[in-house]
Amino acid sequence: MTLRATEERPDAEGYLFGREPAMRLVREFADRPRHDGRAQSRPLPVLLFTGPRGSGKTAFLAALQQRLDQQVPYARIDCDELGSIRDTLAAIVYELNRNGSGHDRIAFPRFITGQIVAEQDLDTDPALARLQAEHALAEHRSSDKLLNFLAELAPDPSTDRTAAGHHVPDLLRRGLMSWRRGRRVVLTEGQDWFAHQDRGLARNSLDVLVELNRWAREPGSADSASEAGELLWAAFLADLRENFDHGNRGARRPLNCLVLLDNVDSPAAKMLLDGLVQARRQHAAHVPDGADPLTVVATSRGKRSGAVIASGESAPMRELDAFDLTRDDPYYADYAEQGHKPWYPIRLRDLVLDEIANMVDELGRYAGNQKRRVSETVFRFTHGHPGATRHVLDEIQVRSTDPIDLRDLLHPPEIAAAQQDPAVAAYGPAAPLLAGIPKEVLNDLITCSAARTQDEAERLVASSGLVNARGGRSVFAPELWVTGDDGVNNVLPPVLRRLLLQELAARAPEDTAADWMEVHTWLSHDRVRQDDEVGEFHHALAAGELESVALRLSSLLNSTDPATWLDILARITAAPNRLDHDESQLDLVRSLANWTKPGSAPFAPVARLVAALWIAADPLGDGRRHSLYLEIAACFDEIAPFADSGLATLRAESEKYRRWSELTD
Repeated sequence: MTLRATEERPDAEGYLFGREPAMRLVREFADRPRHDGRAQSRPLPVLLFTGPRGSGKTAFLAALQQRLDQQVPYARIDCDELGSIRDTLAAIVYELNRNGSGHDRIAFPRFITGQIVAEQDLDTDPALARLQAEHALAEHRSSDKLLNFLAELAPDPSTDRTAAGHHVPDLLRRGLMSWRRGRRVVLTEGQDWFAHQDRGLARNSLDVLVELNRWAREPGSADSASEAGELLWAAFLADLRENFDHGNRGARRPLNCLVLLDNVDSPAAKMLLDGLVQARRQHAAHVPDGADPLTVVATSRGKRSGAVIASGESAPMRELDAFDLTRDDPYYADYAEQGHKPWYPIRLRDLVLDEIANMVDELGRYAGNQKRRVSETVFRFTHGHPGATRHVLDEIQVRSTDPIDLRDLLHPPEIAAAQQDPAVAAYGPAAPLLAGIPKEVLNDLITCSAARTQDEAERLVASSGLVNARGGRSVFAPELWVTGDDGVNNVLPPVLRRLLLQELAARAPEDTAADWMEVHTWLSHDRVRQDDEVGEFHHALAAGELESVALRLSSLLNSTDPATWLDILARITAAPNRLDHDESQLDLVRSLANWTKPGSAPFAPVARLVAALWIAADPLGDGRRHSLYLEIAACFDEIAPFADSGLATLRAESEKYRRWSELTD
């Protein structure tokens, strides 16, 4: 049995561009390797896939669910709507049997015994409570009474049958029957477990069940809820081990059960996962090589760099592209080398250009240079953000015009309207990234979008006087910021920053909120105070000071290593702009640099180069770059003789842009 691939469209949830490595990782952690002809469980972490809003976490779980369906027992839970651990585990028990393959059932005598007693209204007197618990278990040996109880475990009464038509409560009941005793319900095995709990304990099982009842029915006590959850997790896992590790049927199961948990950022989800981790640890303390056949796949909005969730124990964030896939079991081997920590956090990366090109191919409208241009235009704007990429491609799909300029695809700005009326959603690709953001935070976020990094934004908020900061620290909520390309600084997701910058550019000087010039000018001066010359001129260029930028770059041409000079040039010209793009790109370059004197080399070509690269860096600019790239190449040719040791390097840069010009229209 395998986690089958599908040939469905991405929006049919069977396949997602850019997510096959994550699927392979889940498959590896779901595997039960064979030893002496038997499939065996092995220690497992919680697989925690992280990413900002719109990164495709829910879509990833949906695609995974599509592959699991009727192949492997699984349950999928939305943690935004989570109840108690007891109710959640009951739903998981139900779903594992409903979504299992064929006629296979998974028996849960220990967990169901605990659930039966937890539901009772027991007396406060311990002796009387034990008698009542014993009586309740005896009553539920009635097949019909037990069936009614099991039907109440269903998270949705309308989903009481498997795909093959089997009644799920009946499947659960059959797992509690002894065929040797004439198909009688037997709960003794489940009750006996509570005495020892697979940990060598010597308790009275009824005493433990009465304690469970007290914990489960003590409203408002986090400690009691935690204790009840941990014990029920232990019973649940013991049942799974019994099903998978004993008998011939268990030996034939090549894959674990899977539980898919979406959005585990809530306190209830933290408690749920904490119970799992503690139950696993306590069992491992008594049975060091013990393991359970449960693969938990969770998603989190927060960065979770270190993934400290419930156990307080951190684990390093893993990048899917960093694994050596020539190794046997590369993902599990890495987990083992990290010391079998309870968490295994994995970042869901953005899409790369080639993956977006495949998505453009699926539109069936573009080929050759036109396809490359559309793919690159989308990638420049979305930076591979999955939700934004899907949104832009959907907009392209429904329009007959060629998407030369993505500005034509975006709706008129509505973020400002959303500030006045919360019923108005932020438009287009920004919608998932801004979901739930209060208007006062959104206003500050627009101002902070001028900053390159969170560090710059922090200084802007603290020292400039340009930010109202009515949202307090909410503007720096972890889910709003992602790790930048340098792997060090936190930044706004590029597509969100671009859209917020549009709002900043639309502010007028007479508005109460700080405008484009005020914010970028302050940031430029602050970079001077921080001895950050690149940052100084980056923000100076954003403020329109092209002349001072060109002068400084010209002066650095002979005194700086050529590779360093090119890096400085790229980082400065990555500055955002609010230019009027109604002109052609070449006309705009010339108008921006028309103040230079003819023949004033290298200053004049450096000024034109800065203008051209600045325009090229605009993710919403004209996607037709043929003439613009030729202009950039010509500027490098003019500058190269003045670079002394950098002649060959700048000539190579010129050739690069000439090659690029041939690949676009």
